[in-house]
This record gives sequence, C-alpha cells and structure tokens, in this order.
Amino acid sequence: MRNSPGLRFLIVGLLTLLMFIPAFFVSEIINERAGYNRSTMQSVGHEWGGRQKLSGPVLVVPVQETVTVREKHELTDPATGAQKLDGKGNPIFVIREVDRVQARAPVYLYPNRFDADVTSKTEERHRGIFRVPVYRADLALAFDFPVDQLADHLTGEEIALWDQARLRVHVSSNRALRGAATLKAGGKTLMLEPLGAAQGDMQGIEAATGDPRKHGTYHLSLAINGAQSLTLTPQGVKAGLQ
Repeated sequence: MRNSPGLRFLIVGLLTLLMFIPAFFVSEIINERAGYNRSTMQSVGHEWGGRQKLSGPVLVVPVQETVTVREKHELTDPATGAQKLDGKGNPIFVIREVDRVQARAPVYLYPNRFDADVTSKTEERHRGIFRVPVYRADLALAFDFPVDQLADHLTGEEIALWDQARLRVHVSSNRALRGAATLKAGGKTLMLEPLGAAQGDMQGIEAATGDPRKHGTYHLSLAINGAQSLTLTPQGVKAGLQ
C-alpha cells in the first residue's frame, strides 16, 4: 500500500499544495506593499507638485484688421430723424459700406535664443515606512524674441497691437510654484500673474510686456517644487541648458 503509485502522487500533491499556500500569501503581501508604495509616491508627489514640465516662453501679439463691409441700414429723414416709409408703409432700407475693425488670430513668437540655468536639490518625504524623493528647483531663464520677423506673419491690412502683447510660460501645475517669480526686460520689472481662465486647462504665468520692440533680453527667475521628473522644452532657435 505504501509503495502504491497513487498514494505517492497524492502525497506529492499535498506537499506541493502546502508549499504553495505560504508562497501565495507572501506574494500577496509583496503586491500589497508595492501598491501602497505606488500610491504613496503618487499622493506625496501630487502634494509636492508632481511631474513638472515647463514649456515656453512664447510672446503672444494680438492682431486686428480694418475691413470694409456692406451693411443694411434704415433710411431716416435727416431733418427729423424719423424713419422713411415707402408707399405701402414699409421701412426703406439702404446698403452702405462701412469700415469695421475685426480681431484676427494672434501671432505667436518663440524665442530666438533660450538659455536655462537649473539648480535642483533632492529631498525625501516620509509616509509610514515609505520614503518618497522630491526636489526643489531654481530656474534662471534668459531669452529674446525675433520681433522684427513678425511682419512676415501679417497679411493684407493686418496690424499688430504691440502694446497689448503678452508673454506666457506654461508649467504642469501652478501649485508647484513657490516664492515670487520675477521677470525683467528693458531695465524694467514686469508684473507676473497666473494664466487666466480663458486659457482653459493651461497653467502657468503670464505678463503684459507693453511694446516688446523696446525690450532686448528677458530674464525670468522662478522656483518650483516637484517629484519624479523635471522637463524643459527648448523652444528657442538657439537653446542652451546648464
């Protein structure tokens, strides 16, 4: 009976099952800890700012055009201002050509030169038994724009509204910005503010530049918090990263 092949097979099966049970529970514990680790990294990273991607800067110059349109107007008596009627009592209309100022799509200018000096410091945040690496980064950006080339983007009677130009820099999350960002150009400090709601889901900062043709190189300093990664999009014709 003891040498029965069936009994031996049964004993081997039972031993295999008994060995599988602790291995299963150990695997579940490992997977659970890994899930907690990922959740902790995401939670702490989100609180700290998360992955950061900085893109821009871009100079946005509004454009308008004066066009002649044909409009239908009621004919009135110049003396009394009363509306003129035909023999059946219906209003009389005339077609007149009038000039209207209409907004056109703005022109987006990207830097001719873009230099970035980034200094970062890594820290750790603790959540239970887990440690999450985060960073603080200080960025010093220098750039200029080829404003002399804007005329190449205009057609017909389009006019650039230089005094209404705005400079924009996009970041992944405004929550990551820390301290006061400063923007200087043409010997002046330009006021920065968060991107308006009109920009949809885009986050970042912007500043009214006035006439950008009066400025040379822009200098932008800002500090951000983040986790996992920091990415800069080099959009200048000549880009440098240090």
